[in-house]
Amino acid sequence: MSRNMNNKLYWFEIHITVDYQQKDKFVEFCEKSGIKIIDIDMDVMSDIMTSIKVFCTADEAIQLANIKAIWFAFEGFSIERIKVEAEKSYPGDFLYIESHLKFVGKLTNKIEKTNLISKNRKNPTYHLITFRENKLFDIFEASIYNKIQELESFGLCLVDKIEIEKVIFDSNPEHDTNWLNLNKR
Repeated sequence: MSRNMNNKLYWFEIHITVDYQQKDKFVEFCEKSGIKIIDIDMDVMSDIMTSIKVFCTADEAIQLANIKAIWFAFEGFSIERIKVEAEKSYPGDFLYIESHLKFVGKLTNKIEKTNLISKNRKNPTYHLITFRENKLFDIFEASIYNKIQELESFGLCLVDKIEIEKVIFDSNPEHDTNWLNLNKR
């Protein structure tokens, strides 16, 4: 199956991640430009990025992401990553699948031994677990639901919707190494 899916239109999300030290300038610039931002400030990593939703072909989404990155670079921002995500229903090719699970509750030693959990710097009861796989989608989705049940059995509570995204473009996949739940399963 090709990435462009015969030029069919789908929803994509473009993330342009910039150097976190430029956070204040980036937030101000995005607010003036009407661009939604995502600010992740966890114990293992801090990221500031765009969240731009587009309805187009996959190839157009990647092209738009690169154009936006050039624009941000022209405005003086240091680009750390360009990433394009598709909704889980997207039938085309993807590099990997990921899910971000947000939980609240008290962590125990048993939970921390089996999960790489990022803790929010401002709210120590808020936790983020990120999974990434190259597996078949159905296997990945089932493993996410199993993980949610396991964590809820330890008293953690899922606080947001379950996001499962297919990443179709990532200029720097190693960027998330510090907070990926790869080795502790």
